[in-house]
Amino acid sequence: QGLDYLATQAKFKLADIILITDGDAYLDDRWITWFTEQKLKYGFRLVGLNVGSGRRHWQESQLKMFDATAYMERGQLSKLDWMHNLADSLV
Repeated sequence: QGLDYLATQAKFKLADIILITDGDAYLDDRWITWFTEQKLKYGFRLVGLNVGSGRRHWQESQLKMFDATAYMERGQLSKLDWMHNLADSLV
């Protein structure tokens, strides 16, 4: 639903979507590719927060859809790890 909203509301171009997950769900490569295409089409960024799994790292295949990731471990939130230079995405 959030993607549909972004697609119809031009004022939210360059919006950020935050995905909060325990990291246990399997995401098919076709879905990741589709979602990445939607990011390019609508101009939003995706920030991922991995909580509850005790894992700091995302599955390698999932990383390409994120602009930044962070994790929560023992109640402590990590700094955002940007996948590319933030200034490049604002040009």
